[in-house]
Amino acid sequence: MDSLWKKHSDISSLLLQQLGIYFNRFTPKNETRYGEIIKYLIKIKSDDTILSTLNYDCLLDGELTRNGFKTNYLIPPNKGGILLIKLHGSCNWFLDFEGMNRYVNFSSDMRIKAPIYSLNTPEKVTEKLTSDTPLYPVMALFTENKPAPLGFDFIEHIQKEWKNLILNVKQVIIVGVKPYPQDYHIWDPLRETHANIFYVGDKQKFEEWNTSSGRSGNTIPISGTFAEAMEKIFERLTDFKKY
Repeated sequence: MDSLWKKHSDISSLLLQQLGIYFNRFTPKNETRYGEIIKYLIKIKSDDTILSTLNYDCLLDGELTRNGFKTNYLIPPNKGGILLIKLHGSCNWFLDFEGMNRYVNFSSDMRIKAPIYSLNTPEKVTEKLTSDTPLYPVMALFTENKPAPLGFDFIEHIQKEWKNLILNVKQVIIVGVKPYPQDYHIWDPLRETHANIFYVGDKQKFEEWNTSSGRSGNTIPISGTFAEAMEKIFERLTDFKKY
């Protein structure tokens, strides 16, 4: 993606548009692990849990909707709802920017700033992405430094907000993410926070990161796959709720 973006950005825009269509296909139809967690948060009446994801799809968003919640992406006016911070953007976010369509070529050094809006159904996203209006959704690129040519200011804003939140929470649970210190917007706040970090993932990679980063807080493994770790995750959520 890095070489494609730098050398053939005109093709990249078409690819990213198709990626938006692809990620939009991932919606919850049957019971998912995300849904189990949402239902458990409802059960223990945890209204102060902050959800975040690096994914572009709307599986987690869909589970919030399916369980009767409004999703708060921090898109103004961002009133009410469950806070879901999507650090790299989302396939259902778009620039409110008239007069630009898929036939406009642009270079890899272009950055466009405009208000952001979200669409709340897969059908609306598909209609938007197959019309003549969009370049592609507001998504950071899967390449070095995760640039976000469209809506860069909003992506930077939510990453800063996430950092402030991470620095002030008491517990973080990470599932399915390997440490990658070059993603400073993620791993610097996690290194700096005094919160206990519990993780489901590669134990060796996390131990290496914990040692090399000089992190002073506790970094604690939850063994097994996501499915196998569910009970332990529920225990962590329940124990935290007691305080």
